[in-house]
Amino acid sequence: MHPGTGIGGLGARVKIGVGWGQFTAIAGRGDLSGDALPDLLARDGKGDLWLYRGNGRGGFLPRIKAGAGWNSFNAIVASGDFDKDERQDVIGRTSAGAVYLYNVNRTGGFTAPKLITAASWKGYAALG
Repeated sequence: MHPGTGIGGLGARVKIGVGWGQFTAIAGRGDLSGDALPDLLARDGKGDLWLYRGNGRGGFLPRIKAGAGWNSFNAIVASGDFDKDERQDVIGRTSAGAVYLYNVNRTGGFTAPKLITAASWKGYAALG
């Protein structure tokens, strides 16, 4: 982690864990669990998505399985509040270019996905 300095820069990096090489995607922006602390999502090689809740001290609480089948996405972005419903959102894009919006349900999982577009984001190399 590179902590913010509070004046527009980054501080020296701090080791916050080991074993993150097992993940095929990591996303995070803000509070995904509803506890007012920043969190991360990580997808493993099986497609399981794990929620790492921030502990408020630069580390994480024990992970929570947030979902399965996320290997169908070639991009995952924790987007903030994309649809302005006062909950953080996660966006997943398939290799065909379909984009799905998932609202965080504040218990470590997601509401049912909403299709944003069927194929128009196929040409973008990265999201976020």
